[in-house]
Amino acid sequence: MPNYKKLDDKLMEDKISLTDKADNVLKFLATSPFAKPLITFDDIHKHTPFDQQAYVLKQIIEQLEKDEYISQEIREENYNGENRKMTYYKITLKGEFFSNLGGYNYLTLEKASLDELKNQNKKISKQMLCLTRIIAFGTLIAAVYYGIEIIKFLHHHFCH
Repeated sequence: MPNYKKLDDKLMEDKISLTDKADNVLKFLATSPFAKPLITFDDIHKHTPFDQQAYVLKQIIEQLEKDEYISQEIREENYNGENRKMTYYKITLKGEFFSNLGGYNYLTLEKASLDELKNQNKKISKQMLCLTRIIAFGTLIAAVYYGIEIIKFLHHHFCH
C-alpha cells in the first residue's frame, strides 16, 4: 500500500516557492537549537521542515551565503583516525535580522508594494497631464474669446 501522507507531502513541497524554501532554511538556522552555533549541510538537510532535494538546498545555501545571511566555516577534524575538512554554516547577525523581518517573502511583498505605488503614480501623472491639457485648452479658448471682445470694444468705441 503506498504511503499517501509522504506523497501528499511531496506534492505540497513542489508547490512551495523557492523564496518560501529559502525563508524556511533561514528561519531554521535562526531559531533551531540544532543550528547553534554551527551546523553541517547534512544536518540542515535532515532537520529542515520539508524534504528538499539536496541540489535545491545547496542552491539556497549558496544564495544565503552570497547575500551574507549565513557564513561558512571550514574546520579540520579527526574522523576515525583521519583528518577531514568539514564545512559548517552559521547564521549571521544580518541573517537573523532579515529572518525576523520576514525574509525573502518580505522583500517580495515590499517590491510588489513599490511596483503598485509606481503604477498608481504613473496613472495619476497621466491623469494630471490630461487635466493640465484640458485647462490649457480652456484657457486658450477664454483668451481668444476675450481678445475678440476687446477688439470689438475697441473697434466700437474708437472707430465710430
